[in-house]
Amino acid sequence: TATITVSYAGAEDKTFQITQGGYSSGEEEVAEFIFNTDAGLAALGIEKPETGKGTELGDETYTINGVSLTATSGSTATRVWNSQGATDLRIYKSGGSLTFSVGNSKKITSIVMTGGTTGVFTADSGDFSAGTWTGSASSVTLTATNTGKIDTITVTYE
Repeated sequence: TATITVSYAGAEDKTFQITQGGYSSGEEEVAEFIFNTDAGLAALGIEKPETGKGTELGDETYTINGVSLTATSGSTATRVWNSQGATDLRIYKSGGSLTFSVGNSKKITSIVMTGGTTGVFTADSGDFSAGTWTGSASSVTLTATNTGKIDTITVTYE
């Protein structure tokens, strides 16, 4: 964790705390779950699978900068998949879901996914469209309606 204070003439100082996978500006906080880099997988404690194989997420809870992510498997186990050296998170329909939660009376305000297939979810609250969820909730569950292939998930909360 590092703290950076930005100052310039005529403006109020802004202080940011930076941690691996996220940052805080004192108002909104951000957590980034990164599945397409070795460093991102290491930050989550996920072993990079061999080419053509997957590492199942199982029933583990992964936490970055105060945001917890728990996956539920669908017709096929939710996993990090290695396709010729490129990794992504794969989640499958028929029960596959991702649940994000924050504590300490915080509220998630947005979840933004990047990757090959990110718009294949329904949300238990708020609005979800084209890979982006918006709303205000301490916990959000996104359920797969088809196979999702996700590189990164950025969760903003306050």
